[in-house]
Amino acid sequence: MNPSETPKRRPPRNYFSRREQVRLFLLAGSLMLTFILIYQAAQPETWRKLFGGEMTPPIAEEKIDTRVPRKAVEDRPMEGAFRVVPPTPFTMNRSDAKVEAGKAPLAAESLAAIQDDSVFRKAEYGAWREIFSALQKTPLDSLTPAHAEPVQFAQLFRQPDDYRGKLVAISGVIKRVVKVDASKEDLGVDHLWQIWLFSGADANPTVIYSLELPDQFPTGLKVSERATVVGVFFKRWVYKGEGGIFTAPLMLSKSVAWSPPPKYQAMSTTQLVIGVSISVVAALVIATLIFRKSNDAESTAEKMIRDRQAEKFREEAGEIDSGVSVRDQLKVVAAQLEQQANDSESDEQDA
Repeated sequence: MNPSETPKRRPPRNYFSRREQVRLFLLAGSLMLTFILIYQAAQPETWRKLFGGEMTPPIAEEKIDTRVPRKAVEDRPMEGAFRVVPPTPFTMNRSDAKVEAGKAPLAAESLAAIQDDSVFRKAEYGAWREIFSALQKTPLDSLTPAHAEPVQFAQLFRQPDDYRGKLVAISGVIKRVVKVDASKEDLGVDHLWQIWLFSGADANPTVIYSLELPDQFPTGLKVSERATVVGVFFKRWVYKGEGGIFTAPLMLSKSVAWSPPPKYQAMSTTQLVIGVSISVVAALVIATLIFRKSNDAESTAEKMIRDRQAEKFREEAGEIDSGVSVRDQLKVVAAQLEQQANDSESDEQDA
C-alpha cells in the first residue's frame, strides 16, 4: 500500500438498522442462555433427570378447613397412637369375612356404631377389630388399586357416610410413618403403622392405620414418598395438632402400594464442577459463534439495495458532466498571471 494513502476507516455502526438490532438481540440471547445453563447445571435436580431419579409430581391444592369448633367431646383427643380399650364381645360371627370391592366387610350394625368428628370410642372397637380381621384374611392381590374405588381427600372428608366401610384407593405423598401399639390378642399383631398421607393441600392429611409396610419403606416423622393406599374407610377422625383440634379421614389398610425409587449415584463435588465448566464453555462457544456470524453476515435486503444503487450509478455515470478540474483552472490562472507579468515588463522597457 502506498504510504501516502490513508487506510480506509470502517464507517460507524448504525444501531437503528435491522441487521444491527438482530445482532444485538442474538448477543443478548446468547448471554441469557449462558446464565441459564450455569444455573441449571448447579441444580441437583437437573442431573437427577439426566442420570436417573424420580421427581415427586405436584399435588393439586384444595383449601378445606378441617378445624373442629370448640365443643364438648366424649373423650380427650389423642395425638398419634390408637387408644387400646377393653375388648368387647365379638357377636357378629363374621370370622370368615373378607374385603370385597363395593361391599362392607362388616354388618350394618357395626357401621352404625361408628361416629364421625370424634376420637376413638369404645363402641367402635368391634368394627375396628372386625375390619382388620377381614383385611388379614384378604390376599394382597385383591387389595390393589384396580379393585378399589379411587377417591380424593375431599370426597372422604365431605361424604363419610357414602364411603364408610367400603374399599377405596387414595394416592398422594406420605410424609409421616410411625409405629403404634396394638393388641395382639385381638388383632394378631403387636403393632400397627400410622401413616399420614397428603393428597391435597399440605394441611389436609388422610390418616391410615396399616397392618404392614412394604420392604424398604422409610419410616419416621419426616418421610416423602409417593404411594397409593388401598383400604377401608372408617370415619372422620378428630386429632390434636398445631393450632387446635382438626378432623381427618381415617382408613384401615393391610399394606401400601409403593415401589422404591430407582437408585442413582450422588454426584461428587468434582463431577459437579466438571459439569458446570462444560456448560459454561459450551455456552461461551455458542455465544462466540453467534457473534462472529452476526458480525460478518450481510442481510439479503441490504445486499439487494447496494446492488441496485451500484447498477443505477453505472447507468447514470455517462450523463454526469464533470466540468473543468481544479488543476486545469489553476493552470489557466497561472498562465494569466504570467502573461500579465510579461506585459508589465514590456511596458516598462518601452517607457
